[in-house]
Formats: sequence, C-alpha cells, structure tokens
Amino acid sequence: MTVAADFTWDLDYDASWFIPLPGASDLARDPATPERWVRACLEHFADQAIFGPDQLPSIRATAEALVAQARPSQTQLWFAPRGIYSDLLVSISVARSEDAGTTEELFDGASLSTAADATPLRTETHGAGYLFRRNGVADGEGSTLVEQWTVRLNNGLWAILVDTIGTALPAFVLFEQQLIRLISGIILPPPAPSASVRG
Repeated sequence: MTVAADFTWDLDYDASWFIPLPGASDLARDPATPERWVRACLEHFADQAIFGPDQLPSIRATAEALVAQARPSQTQLWFAPRGIYSDLLVSISVARSEDAGTTEELFDGASLSTAADATPLRTETHGAGYLFRRNGVADGEGSTLVEQWTVRLNNGLWAILVDTIGTALPAFVLFEQQLIRLISGIILPPPAPSASVRG
C-alpha cells in the first residue's frame, strides 16, 4: 500500500513479470536494504539459463541503478520478464484530480525528445487519458537510445501517472502486453462519503 498525502492506494500486479523496488521509507530506515534487494534480484536471474555467470555483473549494475532511483509516494517496479534482459523501471503514482499536473508538464525540462506519439486510452474503471511514447539519446558516451512511455489517466476523482523508462527495446514489446493489466491492478482509494444534507 502506498501512502500519498492523506490517502492510500494499492497495486495488484503479476509478480511473474515484475520485481518491486523497496519503498523509500524502507531505504531510509535501513542502509543495508539496497544491497539485500540487489542480491535478491541476482538470485531471481541466476536460475534462468539465458543469464550466465558472466552476465550477472551487468544485471547487478542494472539493479543498483534502479534501486538508486527509489522515490517517495510512488510504487516502482522493475519489469523483469523471464528469458530476456530488461532495464525498464515502472513508476506509478496517484493524485487527486485537482492536484494533478497538466499534460504539458510531462515535457517541461525533459532530457528526451519532446516529439511524442500520443495514443488515446479509455478504461472502464480508471478513466481516460493518453499513452505518450517518446525517445532520445542518453547523455554521456555512446549513443544509447532511451525509450520513455508515460500514461496519464483521470477518472474525475483520481489521476494516475504510469511512467516507464529504459533502453531494452525488446522488453518494451512485452511490456506493452502487460501495461493495461498493470493499470487495471491499481486499486484507487474509495470515494469520500457524501455529506448528508439537512432540510
């Protein structure tokens, strides 16, 4: 359960596809949490034939980079499908509709290209919005292409933001198949009870 301001929300996800990052409060309480989490991730990948001992150092580096990005008031998951390498970090947050930022703010100060492919989304329980896909070249040496997908939904009471970033493009193909399932697993807070009206 994730606490955000004065409300809580939860997430029901398929653990065969995702590894949850430790919460920011857990990291703050115990400095050994990141290393324990990284070791648990290595054990997760070690039993997969595709990842030999020579590849585990790169898995460790990815895990360390992801856990260093833990953020408060978000639920964060490593999209880790079996059989392929993935560095996709999924960050999910929920806000009251009136407190949510605008769509334009998604691109303010963005290091990636602001050219985006916007696909309308409509769900039965989580409102409507858009999936924005954009990419760009990461800063630093080389020419690593970074892909970022951002979902923004609003049902009139609650605004949902699902932000996914990574460089493993084949993993995004699999992630697209899981995205709507992940969104449907977001358990929004119940609506506040209506105040009684006295005549």
